[in-house]
Amino acid sequence: DTENYNNIRKSIFSIGNPALPLLETTLENSFDDTIQKRIQNIIQEIQFEDIYKKFKNWVDSPSHDLLDAFLLISKLQYPEIDDNLIRDQIAKIQKNIWLELNDEFTALKTIKIINHILFEAYKFHGNINKNLYQNFFINNILETKECSSISLCILYLILTKNLGVPVFGVNLPKQFILAYIEKPSENNISNDLKSDVIFYINPINKGV
Repeated sequence: DTENYNNIRKSIFSIGNPALPLLETTLENSFDDTIQKRIQNIIQEIQFEDIYKKFKNWVDSPSHDLLDAFLLISKLQYPEIDDNLIRDQIAKIQKNIWLELNDEFTALKTIKIINHILFEAYKFHGNINKNLYQNFFINNILETKECSSISLCILYLILTKNLGVPVFGVNLPKQFILAYIEKPSENNISNDLKSDVIFYINPINKGV
């Protein structure tokens, strides 16, 4: 009965995440196509609402941690993703870059080291096929090393920020690239962007 189902769905939905384990258990033990489809829909609605609320909190937070946002995006497709495992993998890449860096290096030398680790050692590479949505999820990216142009820039930004390298995103009309900023102020960059940029970086082309 559709009316009864809608009333029950609203009640379960109001419970939120605590309802998920029971729903998943029921789903595993049900062999009725209608019941399975309805349970799956409720699970997806609850998970989406939870991610939506977390995204709102992320927008309102002062840190705007890009890895947090990356994980939330990935959980739209992979709700069971292991945050700690992803963070450990990012930290390992970061450490390998850090071991090669030196405070005496020029900006260009620093970026060349980062490019070498990312694109030569780890073999990350871009794929400009916009239909490959899997290339937007951090767990897939770390496994396959294949990225969309945007996700590759985000990964680059996460690593450079953690390493204290002043790299920032530049949103061009049809492309997202990066810029190495000289002596960034507390507000990151001045109103005159060009006066702060030493050079631009294109991760989709191996960081050229």
